[in-house]
Amino acid sequence: MGEKYEDSHVENIDRFGKIVKLCEAYGTDYNPSNPELSIANMTLRKEEADQLNSELIEDDVTVMMVVNERQDLIKELLRRMRRVKNEVYSTSASKEFKRDVKALVDKFTGDKVRKPKNKEGEEKKEWVSNSHLGVASRMETFLSLREMLRIEPTYTPNEPILTMARLDEAADKLANLTMSIDEASANASTKRIARNRALYLEDDGLVDVSLKCKSYVRGVYGARSEEAKELSKIQLKRFMKVGKI
Repeated sequence: MGEKYEDSHVENIDRFGKIVKLCEAYGTDYNPSNPELSIANMTLRKEEADQLNSELIEDDVTVMMVVNERQDLIKELLRRMRRVKNEVYSTSASKEFKRDVKALVDKFTGDKVRKPKNKEGEEKKEWVSNSHLGVASRMETFLSLREMLRIEPTYTPNEPILTMARLDEAADKLANLTMSIDEASANASTKRIARNRALYLEDDGLVDVSLKCKSYVRGVYGARSEEAKELSKIQLKRFMKVGKI
C-alpha cells in the first residue's frame, strides 16, 4: 500500500475531527437522539482511529527497517559468497566439489541467470528471477552451500569473514531477521484491519458516522442552512468497503 494511499486515511481522520469541532461549536443546538452522534462518542471514535493509525505507522516502520537490514545482509553475502567460491577454487578440493560450489554460488548471486529479452533482443532490465532470487530460496541455497563447505576438509580459510563460524553467524542472523519481519508484518496486518474497520466499517465507521452527522445537522438547521453547507464541505472519502462481521 503506497504512502499517498496511507496519507489519505490520515486525511479522513483529520476531516472527521473537523466535523466534531464544528458540531461542538453549535452548542446546545446540537443534541442528537442517536448516542453515536454525541460529541463525546465522536471524539472518542476519532481518538481511537488516530491511535490505531499511529500504531500501524510504527509497525510499518519496524517492518521497513528490518527488511532493509536483511537486504543489507544479503548484499554483503552476495559479495562474500563470490569470495567463498574463489577460496574454494584455491584449494585442492575435487573438481566436482568446485563445480557444485560454483553452481550454488551462482544460484545465490544470480550471476548466471539468463534474462528474457524483448522483441528487439534486449534484456528486460526490470526482470528478476523470483524463482531463485527470492529471500526464502536464497536462504535455502545459502544453507545448502554452508553444509557443503562444512564437510569439505580442504575448506579451512584463514580469512575470518570466510570461516564456518562467520557463515553460521550470518545464517542465524538471516533467519532471525526473517522471523522478525514475519512477526512485525503480522502485527501490522492486524493493526491495518482494525484501522480500516474504524474508518470504513459499514454503518459504524467514521465515514458512515460523518454522513449520519450531516443528516442530523440538516434536520436541525435545514438543508440550505449555512451550518449544513459548512459541514457538507468536509468530505471523507470511502477508499474501501468493509462489511460487518
